[in-house]
Amino acid sequence: MLRQHTPSHELCPERTLAALSLADARARRLARSWSLQPADREDARQAILLDVVERSHRFDPQRGSWAAFVHVVSRHAALDLTRKMRKQRADDVSAADQCGGCDPAEGLHLRLDLHKALKRLPKEAQRIVGVIANASSVTDAQQCSALPPASFYRALRDLRLRLIAAGVRPSIHKRLAA
Repeated sequence: MLRQHTPSHELCPERTLAALSLADARARRLARSWSLQPADREDARQAILLDVVERSHRFDPQRGSWAAFVHVVSRHAALDLTRKMRKQRADDVSAADQCGGCDPAEGLHLRLDLHKALKRLPKEAQRIVGVIANASSVTDAQQCSALPPASFYRALRDLRLRLIAAGVRPSIHKRLAA
């Protein structure tokens, strides 16, 4: 049986399945890393797959296999999504830092949310919270911790992002409207 040659820019069923499989794997990895909801994971999968389809015309079988091409393209698409999510979370942190005086009820809800989120943190992050809670400033906390400054501030940034991902942040809509 003769096998027909598929032009390098066309997506045959085998190539489509390979692209779907790799896009799904990348999206699952992103979802685990960023604690994404199922709908966000599906959005990531579709964005990665769309990137593969849009770039499929660049595939050259002389330079490598379809699987290698999809692997590279999906990796770049996942990195782009990671950069976007990192920027979004950094923007959320900056906006949360601008919140000054919140009303007492909002403060109570924030404390309750914080208490729930702290229970779910990894042990290392819980240790950093303990050091910060017992220090008079973040600088003092860094000096009291056993971590080098760069590692401490990286862990502190990770802690802030984990808390934001858990939904713990002051409401800033009133502050921004003023």
